[in-house]
Amino acid sequence: MKSDITREEIKSLSSNLMSQDEEKKKDRGYKTVEDFRMNALKNQFYSMQRIDLLVISLSTGGIALVLSYLKDLSPTESCLSIIGYISVILFFLSILTNLGSQITAHKAHANDAEWARERIQFLNGVSKDDAEDTPVLYDNLTMIFNGISIWSLITSVILIIVMLGCAI
Repeated sequence: MKSDITREEIKSLSSNLMSQDEEKKKDRGYKTVEDFRMNALKNQFYSMQRIDLLVISLSTGGIALVLSYLKDLSPTESCLSIIGYISVILFFLSILTNLGSQITAHKAHANDAEWARERIQFLNGVSKDDAEDTPVLYDNLTMIFNGISIWSLITSVILIIVMLGCAI
């Protein structure tokens, strides 16, 4: 989950504030950047919780379901067991990429919070404006991992449906 205020909006606001008197500029800019920072910290916490729990729960349940089903298959149903093992592998992939997503999301939000802290120091006159934009690498990796995790889960569920449909 991304922040409601973007870095571009903060930069634009900071630039617009240069024409206002110094105290108003500091107060308004500080509040905006502090809000951005607090939102980034909330998102950092949030990214460690909700949807990932659902993906991990469903994947773990899918693994248990498929493995318990596979132990009862006869040797003549090797096609079904191959489909079952592929779905188990995809469930594991879903769990692992979900973990990768959480790690990269945590890093991305930590970078956002650090950027906002540096921006606050600038607005307070403590440092020069050298708060560089952090790379979007972690944001991109998080989106990639999320996509792989969700699609692995969906594909696994479809394979289970196919496997159970063929067994009937």
